[in-house]
Amino acid sequence: MGTQLTVAPRFNPHDVEQASHSCTLISLVSTALQRVDARLFRTILLGGSKPPQIRPTNVIATYGLTETGSGVVYDGYPLNGVDIRIADDGEILVHSPMNMRCYRDGTTSIDSDGWLHTNDIGSLSPTGQLSVHGRRGDVIVTGAEKVWPEAVEAALNAIIASDQFAIVGVPDPEWGERVVLATTQSNLSLDLIKEHLFLTMPNFCAPKEIRQVASIPRTAIGKVRRQELRQQLSADN
Repeated sequence: MGTQLTVAPRFNPHDVEQASHSCTLISLVSTALQRVDARLFRTILLGGSKPPQIRPTNVIATYGLTETGSGVVYDGYPLNGVDIRIADDGEILVHSPMNMRCYRDGTTSIDSDGWLHTNDIGSLSPTGQLSVHGRRGDVIVTGAEKVWPEAVEAALNAIIASDQFAIVGVPDPEWGERVVLATTQSNLSLDLIKEHLFLTMPNFCAPKEIRQVASIPRTAIGKVRRQELRQQLSADN
């Protein structure tokens, strides 16, 4: 398109805001969005993890995978040539010309009909808008109820900085799994956490305990490494 592209070596809030003097469009992850003034840019593409429920009007939430060559769904609606459907078990399936051919070892997550199995769970509205609930392996099953960690985290972002906590499930002899809030903060009140969550979420979504950790393991783009955190908390039991 002949548009100049600026690639930052790493995320630094000050550098990003300074770049707004010459850049009008930017791509960020949710954690980074909360650290910059979104008003400095004409449009922000947001990806990498589930977007916050409340976000500036100039932010477009995208959905995609490495296997789809980045975002193929914008604000819940697929691009031209992209088809989305939900399997019987809730998994999001993607059919598009941007889908990979295979992994480097020759294996593939694309079925014989050309649908990419994303391992993400979601739903489609009557108008065809996609809602992503989370990764299949991240769901916490506590007392037969399903809890999506990202939904709980989104609800708590109003009272805890998003980079300072994560929600995970750890084994529990009574409930199968129990919801745990892992945080780098000290002196958080479990009662206040529950009181806040009960305003918008069922009781079973609230954490049963708070565990303080030295850091929250994350990927390079800010996604919580839940399996790693879960193993750490389980080992500390």
